[in-house]
Amino acid sequence: MVAGYGWPYAVWAAVRNNIQIAGSGRRSSHLGDSSNEGVALVKILLICFIAEHNLPFTIVDHMINLCKVMFPDSAIAQGMSMKKTKCTDLTRKLSKCVTAELVNKLKQHKFSVIVDKSTDVGTTKCLTVLVKYYDPDTKVIQTGILELIDMYDDNKECVGSTGENLFELLMKTFTSHEIPLDNFVGFAADGAANIMGERNSLSSRLRDAMPGITIFKCICHSIHLCASEAAKTLPRHCETKHSFKQAQQFLELKPHKILHACQTRWLSLHQAVDRILEQWEALKLYFKNNIAEERLKSVEYILKDLNDPSVFLYLNFLNFILPSFSRLNLMFQRDGPTIDLL
Repeated sequence: MVAGYGWPYAVWAAVRNNIQIAGSGRRSSHLGDSSNEGVALVKILLICFIAEHNLPFTIVDHMINLCKVMFPDSAIAQGMSMKKTKCTDLTRKLSKCVTAELVNKLKQHKFSVIVDKSTDVGTTKCLTVLVKYYDPDTKVIQTGILELIDMYDDNKECVGSTGENLFELLMKTFTSHEIPLDNFVGFAADGAANIMGERNSLSSRLRDAMPGITIFKCICHSIHLCASEAAKTLPRHCETKHSFKQAQQFLELKPHKILHACQTRWLSLHQAVDRILEQWEALKLYFKNNIAEERLKSVEYILKDLNDPSVFLYLNFLNFILPSFSRLNLMFQRDGPTIDLL
């Protein structure tokens, strides 16, 4: 097995299992000749690489020819033949094989569901349905994507992101795949009202339909909200950002940009505070030099705050306490189980 590429081999196994389940008795022609499984496996490796790194399908037109030039003595490389259209078609077929393999496991084993709303590059709002289950074959807890549901598809009866519509869309997903609801034992999502509200939400309907289900709010999201709400108690004049490249050069500081704390990137708050403290003297010099030229009240206010020792103390306190939240958040974002850390 190629190091670091175990999951494409899992795709390959899913394709072969899917063919056997279908009872075709022969290899699928779109994956290559049955006498040359190496070519088929390389195609899967290439398709998985393109999908994982979000590369355009047009790249395969040049990549195949490049591989043939780089490896002229390889029979597998010389046997490769795939263009953009075939790559797109194979990607769809492989995804169906992987989904079918996942559905077969969910029919046999208990699982939990994680949902989150997402918007693709085409601004289509989707509900991502992830499942978490114990795989007896690999003896580890696995996470897989079961469905990506378009919440505003006009062709569907349930349109929108209300709790009722999300519940109906989720139930139809299980019904369409013939997955028994008895195996559905856990549910997790962020704290949005339409998903986690006490009444008329997705989680409230799941409790009514499956009384024994375990429901969790996203711990990482909750930790981020705790840190953000606590930071709001600090004076607003603790927030500063501006361009000051010349001041950095004068003080011989690293030409780092001032970072902006993003609400959707939970670990960015500490990085932003740390960067402001790193560039503190450069900020003071920049605004001191520009206060006479720009003659803006905002510049005066910022310089006043930069010269205020209490603001410097507040930011140092944040710089001290926020790493604890970040470490706790990262612990819950680990790929493997963390029960052994209790």
